[in-house]
Amino acid sequence: MGTGGFRIFTDGGFGNWAINHNWFKPVKSTKGTFFAVWSKQDEAMYTKILRRSVPEDVEYLNVDPIDHTLFEGKLPRFEMQYGDQQIPLKIELNGFTPFAPNNVKDSSLPVAMFRFKITNPTFEPIFTSLLFSFQNILGLGGSGGSGWATPFDGPVTYNNDRENFIQEFNLEYGSGITLGTKLNPSKIDPARRTVGSYFVFCHTPDIRQQSRVHVTKCIQWDETKDRASILEQFSVDGTISQKEDPQGKSGAIAAKFMLEPEQNIILDFYVVWWMPNHVIEKKQRLRKLTGKHWGIDYGHNYLNHFGTAQELNHYIVENRDRLYAESLTLEYILADSNLPNWLQHYLLNSADSLFCNSVLTKDQKFFMIEGVPWKWPFGGLTGTNDQRLSSHIYLANFYPELDRSELLTFLNLMENGKIPHGNGNCDVALGTAEVPYGRPIKLINKGYSHWVDLTM
Repeated sequence: MGTGGFRIFTDGGFGNWAINHNWFKPVKSTKGTFFAVWSKQDEAMYTKILRRSVPEDVEYLNVDPIDHTLFEGKLPRFEMQYGDQQIPLKIELNGFTPFAPNNVKDSSLPVAMFRFKITNPTFEPIFTSLLFSFQNILGLGGSGGSGWATPFDGPVTYNNDRENFIQEFNLEYGSGITLGTKLNPSKIDPARRTVGSYFVFCHTPDIRQQSRVHVTKCIQWDETKDRASILEQFSVDGTISQKEDPQGKSGAIAAKFMLEPEQNIILDFYVVWWMPNHVIEKKQRLRKLTGKHWGIDYGHNYLNHFGTAQELNHYIVENRDRLYAESLTLEYILADSNLPNWLQHYLLNSADSLFCNSVLTKDQKFFMIEGVPWKWPFGGLTGTNDQRLSSHIYLANFYPELDRSELLTFLNLMENGKIPHGNGNCDVALGTAEVPYGRPIKLINKGYSHWVDLTM
């Protein structure tokens, strides 16, 4: 909760990245972010990219997509199976983000965890490698709203990934790459919300298998070309070179191993977006033009528990299985009910607003964004109190302290019994009704300057 997120599609692709505090300016397509697999059995050797399509783009010319995927999503987890006539492997993926009822700390971590189970169902050994490529989108993002409805607070775009870089690391909790940027906006400049670090790394949970896995890393390849250079060497021997292209914005890790007949291996991949500064300001559009900023950094709840990203990385590896088990709590509650399966699925996946639409500040104040993203001229309004009537069932039952904090912001903003429309804006300011449409607008509200149905 409160850290943004991204989508993994039913066909295996990634997209709609909103991890840079860019709920209303998501990076829709990241062609350089994908999983791929290589296999060699006797003289038969194949490479497949583990997605069926690229959002708003076309696939690389030097690789074929996997034949088919089978997807099941039950928030906060999903399961995917990949099938292909040429790849003699059984490939299963389980992914989740922590969502532990009554545990705010573990439910507000900026992480996604992927567990692959690769099985050799044949009677001959297979050399195999699994690749995870990740595109560096630091410096990209912005805010919502429209120029005509919010001329001063309206849309702002950040589009500076020229200073991005990638480094490799090897630590006790895993081996992978750090994606960073040399951009260093001032602490009061909202551009700072697009600055931070991503960590992408792999870990083999079974210590008996760790010595069998050979990890190679690439810190730069160009995802914009028609052919993916990262896949050239990978298609030959399942490894990757440290550097492929001088202009690239993507990096990758590859884990190579050999599977004996009827043997399997578990590989964990982690994505962590350490974006500590949620800096926003009023009149952001005007101030971006003048260069005179006065932003406020609201931070994130996870900063109360982890001083560095390395501490967080170590924590999620050490607690991965517990976090997964606790994230199934609601699913187990519903499974014990007499509700039909379709309704159980519906209820689980209706919790998506807690992941996609929420803000949780360092001082543990919770805000729900009205809609993410939508073409609403007033942008990222938080609250809103009329929406609370139908959208806060999960919050009130499983995170009552956060529900209370949101109610208190409305109480603090009430004037003469009048309840404001919203309690902030994720791109402008939080804990105030002095934001676009923060208070009812007469033209929209049938001539009233207050909520007739909510004022008591």
